[in-house]
Amino acid sequence: MLTEIYSKLPMRDKVLTKAIYLNKLDFIEFGDYGDDFIVRKDNV
Repeated sequence: MLTEIYSKLPMRDKVLTKAIYLNKLDFIEFGDYGDDFIVRKDNV
């Protein structure tokens, strides 16, 4: 369960970072905006 929101986490490689969030941490993609992306989990 998530208890905090981090609005911007640093990433060196967008493809790798996105894969980790989606495949290993079970986040759901909410939006993709070029250099940034938004994910969600646990109604946060």
